[in-house]
Amino acid sequence: MKFKIILLALFCIICLLSSGASVLGYNDTNGTSDVKDQTYVRLLKLDRSISELYAQGNDSHKQAAYKTLQNIKNQLNNIELLQYGTVTAWKQMKQDVLTIEQGIIKNEPNVVWREPISSLLLASDALLQDEHGPWLQYESVLLDDLQSIRRASSFTITDNKKTNAVVAHLTIFKQRVDRMQTAAYMVGDELRMTELIQRTDQLNDFFEESSQVTWTPQQFKEIESAINNIEETIHTLFAQAEETITVPVVSASSGWNPTTLALLIGALISGLLTFTAYRKYKQAPYGVKKV
Repeated sequence: MKFKIILLALFCIICLLSSGASVLGYNDTNGTSDVKDQTYVRLLKLDRSISELYAQGNDSHKQAAYKTLQNIKNQLNNIELLQYGTVTAWKQMKQDVLTIEQGIIKNEPNVVWREPISSLLLASDALLQDEHGPWLQYESVLLDDLQSIRRASSFTITDNKKTNAVVAHLTIFKQRVDRMQTAAYMVGDELRMTELIQRTDQLNDFFEESSQVTWTPQQFKEIESAINNIEETIHTLFAQAEETITVPVVSASSGWNPTTLALLIGALISGLLTFTAYRKYKQAPYGVKKV
């Protein structure tokens, strides 16, 4: 009887020690993610700084914006951030910062340097991969712009006025494409973004060259084909971007895993059996004697 009690007690102790080791071991294996978590925290800090800069730019607070911009410039020098996004996108973000800085120093209107701020904001949103962020909403915005271009090209007015109407919508479309360029590069799809820029420029060149001529049926077909190609590129670009969406979480691991739980349950069961056996032993230390 004593041997059984000792055996159960040893098994209980072993399970408790093993569950503790399992917790520590599980935390150690996740220790390699601590560096990445710290980098993500820096990324969140950068996003907050860019949001502050965006608000200050809208309010024309140049002194506050310049101070925040210097903070962002220092943060962009952190090479650990290169774990996210692409090198090309980070270079463009630094270029946007320089453009904003020059605009503030030269005392240019905020409408001039507010555009690169918007580009920074979209880029940081793409980095954080928010499922409902403004970056992914640009798909519907660009598609709406394309519909406006398509409708304008079918107006029953003189070709010259029609071209001017299309160019007006196309100018807005190009501004938005340029604004989201860095964000698209951040999710690693430089090829599709470059393709979108090239097709947009080709369509713009067509209207600039044909502003003083009569549109032929063949030109109408070329315009429709060009718009359809741009639309397809937009769908492909954002479809690939949505595939990269994750839910980044920065939190310490609790250490509770299946092995730990199994060992803890084993310790509880063996502890209960040990206690029950000990009580029976105390009641009848020498067992039940035969009559």
